[in-house]
Amino acid sequence: MTDVDGVIGAERGRRLVQASWAGVVAHGVVAAGAVLTHGLRGPHTVVALVLFAAGTVAMGAAIVKAADRSRSALLGIGGLFFVVGSAPRRTAWALQIALGADVVLAFAAAVSRPLTSLAFSVLVPLWPLGLMGLWGARHGTFPSRR
Repeated sequence: MTDVDGVIGAERGRRLVQASWAGVVAHGVVAAGAVLTHGLRGPHTVVALVLFAAGTVAMGAAIVKAADRSRSALLGIGGLFFVVGSAPRRTAWALQIALGADVVLAFAAAVSRPLTSLAFSVLVPLWPLGLMGLWGARHGTFPSRR
């Protein structure tokens, strides 16, 4: 159930969108702290590895769900993992901007303190990417197989 502006469709999978942004904010806070304070590099590494591991699990769940849905629907990689054309505009933008923000944040943190544990930041964007894939696999709109 979706409408042109995505208002109704935006309710589907709202928690995945919120979780994606929560991860971006958490990563941003600990990364900023780790850039400014050497003592926060350990907690940053833990947060980065937890988000990476959770993103890996989300990506795996997305692939399993997509394989199940592919029996009845024609799924494409762009629609599945980047929700291009398969999600309401509002939802797609929220998920895509979260991924973009996390990529920029990750590389900014890693570059700000090269050759330190802040390099683990580059693993974190798997969190919003995995959740975007999970949203697409669970809630994406795809054409039916004939």
